[in-house]
Amino acid sequence: MHFFSARQYRIFSTATAVVLLCSLIFLSLCVPCVAEILSEESEDNTADVPVLETVVVTGSAKDDVSGKTVYSEEMLSVFPAGDGNIEDLLKFMPGVQASDSSNPSFRGGEIISPLLSISGGKPYQNYFQIDGMGNNSLIDPIEDNPSKIDRLPGYPEAIFLNSHLVKEITVYDNNIPVRFGGFTGGVVDVKTIDPASVAGGGVRYNTTRDNWTRFHVDPSDQSDFDQSSTYFRQPQFTKHEGGFDLSLPITPSSGLLLSYQFVYSEIPLVFFDTKRNQERFNQNFLLKFVSKPNATDKITLQAIHSPYRARYFIKDTLNSDFTL
Repeated sequence: MHFFSARQYRIFSTATAVVLLCSLIFLSLCVPCVAEILSEESEDNTADVPVLETVVVTGSAKDDVSGKTVYSEEMLSVFPAGDGNIEDLLKFMPGVQASDSSNPSFRGGEIISPLLSISGGKPYQNYFQIDGMGNNSLIDPIEDNPSKIDRLPGYPEAIFLNSHLVKEITVYDNNIPVRFGGFTGGVVDVKTIDPASVAGGGVRYNTTRDNWTRFHVDPSDQSDFDQSSTYFRQPQFTKHEGGFDLSLPITPSSGLLLSYQFVYSEIPLVFFDTKRNQERFNQNFLLKFVSKPNATDKITLQAIHSPYRARYFIKDTLNSDFTL
């Protein structure tokens, strides 16, 4: 058995304190050096690691609601464009039928969209929407004779949007969401294209004419068809369809789209002892700004201008030219 005196205990305590103090001094000197060495090694290791670009993956939940048909931009690109209007795409959808009187084969020069019936409804009973904005015309859609002096012909839609500007089309023929209203037929919801993520653009042009077309006419009607003086029969026509678009990225998450599209046709018809041209001209001007501050939010500012002009004249009537 060993016993420590008070003096020995004080000596032991003093020695312990000195050892602890030296240890703390040593650690205070060594730790920064070790941290600096580790930091240099970490920088050396990360310098060789490639930095990958941010990848944003977007998707949508599966929607099993019946009565809804969605066509994406990729699917629409494989459909025949026709005269460049979206109705020529819609008539391939189930539950949608184009009117038999809309742009028949003997009126090849017309460019206006065909009338559509959704699930048996009248064409003017449908609701049309472009990027959340209603596209139904306020002019009487039932009247279709431009030669009447007391009636102005109308159409169910106010804007004849070119199919080149379409990103997605959704058609509802039943089970229609409550956010839509003011109609008794179906719904056609159209979304326009967004600016591309890189700067660029494109120019396109298509044309067709009666010389490239073969008409099958009953021999008894051939003479009346060839010498037609009204827009009901159009033995001759020339169509031009085209436009351009330009995408300008402003920041990595925003961009601007400028697009112009047109469809123009000339229809020569007999006027007394000569021939004169009737004309149809539809234009689309689209200016669209899109900003995506994060992966879930999207800010859009846009303007669409779509003038349509049709020039007619009345059969065997001088000074009867008029424009609608």
